[in-house]
Amino acid sequence: MANTSSKAERPAEKQDATSPAHPVERVSYGNVSASIFVREHRLPNSKSIVKYSVSLQRSYLDRQGERQWTNTLDEDDLLAGAEALTDAFKVIWRKRRHS
Repeated sequence: MANTSSKAERPAEKQDATSPAHPVERVSYGNVSASIFVREHRLPNSKSIVKYSVSLQRSYLDRQGERQWTNTLDEDDLLAGAEALTDAFKVIWRKRRHS
């Protein structure tokens, strides 16, 4: 079963002006997680729409025992990644239906 959280942390990354700082939710299967972000996107006609994006990451311990994050999955992580992405899709689907 996936672990979901509405207050998930994400490792520090470069952020541009349109990127949110924190995910609205995160789905995890073991050391693989899909973080869901939301942002407002302005259209050329000055209207705005809500856009969701998902970041898929795997955590691991380095040689010093420090937790690190990567966007590369090992072959053993593929099923967990697929499940996390499927659950992320379901979360976004629910949010769209309730907005």
